[in-house]
Amino acid sequence: MVALETVELANSESYLREGGQDAAVIDASARLIRAGAEALVVAGAAVAGIAHRLRTQLPVPLLDGIASAVGQAETLVRLGLRQRAAVAPLIGGSTTTGIDPALSRLLSR
Repeated sequence: MVALETVELANSESYLREGGQDAAVIDASARLIRAGAEALVVAGAAVAGIAHRLRTQLPVPLLDGIASAVGQAETLVRLGLRQRAAVAPLIGGSTTTGIDPALSRLLSR
């Protein structure tokens, strides 16, 4: 990550009007590109869908954070991946060596 920019919404009108945040996102994007960003992610409900509209105006890829997250979730479902079960604590009687005693106690719970 090169940098992070927060775009302030001036008022509810600019939030509700399509294109109301475009100039602020373009300006923030330009600063990030000057800082060395090779790709940008816009995130948050206030800018959902803005990447599709603005990507042709920028010289680097502009990704929609919400669309990317949904796409990743869909891919995980298609792959049939499941969350790994919680790691079981050490079996009673096991010992640890070379670590702090406090950590050893946590591991043996």
